Amino acid sequence: MADDIIKIAENNLRETVGDYFFSYFKFDENSFYQYQDRKGNIKWARLKKGRQTKGKFLNAKQVVFIYKHPDFEYDYVNKRVYVHFDSILNLVEKIDIDRIPKFLLENKKSNWLNRTELNQIIDNQNLKKSARKINLRLEFDSRKKEYYWIVFNTIAIFDCYSDEEILHLDPVTGEILKHFEERQYLTNCN
Repeated sequence: MADDIIKIAENNLRETVGDYFFSYFKFDENSFYQYQDRKGNIKWARLKKGRQTKGKFLNAKQVVFIYKHPDFEYDYVNKRVYVHFDSILNLVEKIDIDRIPKFLLENKKSNWLNRTELNQIIDNQNLKKSARKINLRLEFDSRKKEYYWIVFNTIAIFDCYSDEEILHLDPVTGEILKHFEERQYLTNCN
């Protein structure tokens, strides 16, 4: 049963993140498993609560949970955690929780700069004259396993591209990690 797979995944996730933080997770209906049908074809199917899996169960490579925490409400940030099982529901790999900030896992107050503090740091950088409002977005560097703020200061707008002055800021200290200019092209432009 799908509910059994989900329950085992929840137990593994709870063990990884702790009882406190586990309460912020919700099962994502975009979870999938792999099975073999009667003809021997290997297929994928959605893992749905209350349903039985199809065919011969092979693995669950995408049992997905999403966390929503009031101290981490940022747009466009991937808040998914994946649990991967083999055919007998053993974890295939350690659950990757690198994208979850330490202060959340430790149930501590955020040590990140707030929006006002970030804006003040940006204002003090003597950026070039903006062609539109400065855009600020939180990004995750999967190689370094850390977050940073990316600031886009659009300095020129053209039909199919724009010239951007870009800053990368440390979310805790506000330190400028990178400062450069780049031309960015629109994907669907004629």
